[in-house]
Amino acid sequence: MLTCQVLICAKSFEIHYADAYTIDDYQIYSKKSVIHTHFLDDGQFILQDGVLVMGENPTNNADAGLLLTADINGLENGPNAWGHDLFTFEVLDNRLVPSGAKGTHYDLESHPSLCSETSASTLNGIACTEKALSDPDYFKNLP
Repeated sequence: MLTCQVLICAKSFEIHYADAYTIDDYQIYSKKSVIHTHFLDDGQFILQDGVLVMGENPTNNADAGLLLTADINGLENGPNAWGHDLFTFEVLDNRLVPSGAKGTHYDLESHPSLCSETSASTLNGIACTEKALSDPDYFKNLP
């Protein structure tokens, strides 16, 4: 199904609330399970080039800033996995900071299981953005 509103169109996708907020269209970094969708549900829009941006304004965690997650090649194109084509950024002190960077809520140094080839955490991959931007060989070594 395609939903359109004032220049924004998006394919609807089903969120399974009974399954701890998982979504079948997106996998974690290790591809061992689907991601935790509460990070994608506070608003979505599609850029002209097809990038799908999803927002989260965490109300249950005062330490976390606004989260913006981008599917850089859109929902219709795979692999649809955090740390592969899905990347999260945090708004901190009015700056857009890649998740996983030092000082972010999901600092990779403090949370190594959140960008891990072996972790089955539903948040695995949320902290890969900094690594993807800073490691020139990152995309050659994806699980």
